[in-house]
Amino acid sequence: MATPVFVAVDTPDLEAATSMVGSLQMPGLGVKLGLEFFCAHGAAGVRSVVEAAGSAPLFLDLKFHDIPNTVAGAVRATVGLGAALLNAPPVREQVVRLAKLAKERVMTPAQAMAAGATSLVVGRPITRADEPRVAAEAERTQQEHQQVASQQISSLIGADGAQEFQHISSGAARRETESDSTRGNKP
Repeated sequence: MATPVFVAVDTPDLEAATSMVGSLQMPGLGVKLGLEFFCAHGAAGVRSVVEAAGSAPLFLDLKFHDIPNTVAGAVRATVGLGAALLNAPPVREQVVRLAKLAKERVMTPAQAMAAGATSLVVGRPITRADEPRVAAEAERTQQEHQQVASQQISSLIGADGAQEFQHISSGAARRETESDSTRGNKP
């Protein structure tokens, strides 16, 4: 099973991070640790979180950005930490191109998944929820249902028609959520 949701555990607090990931163990859910956590606790802290996370995959979001040889060395140094994903921001020209593209293509999570994204990183809606495990389960379930629906729609009307359908349906869901919030209801 792919990991559709990575929980952004953006804290420098080792105890809070290990407690959070320990409580969120479930299929289809991964853990994202960033530079702030890594600077506070280093490789030992990452290993502690990996241990607490059980079989959940790790996205080590350290944003490696240096000359290619240095980035390659940094990646080699982190291999033993058990990360399923690392990131190395692209070269300057690609950053400019992607920034322009991002301005043109702001998407909801549903639209991103419909457009081919295989994973989402979700932070505060899960980590700051009163019940993080419940919030994570709801997010994961929603993304799984979205993937199944997209596959079914694609098989019926083709990929281009499915993307247009997802765009229309996510816009309707967004309007419904905005309407609920204006009435004081939580979506």
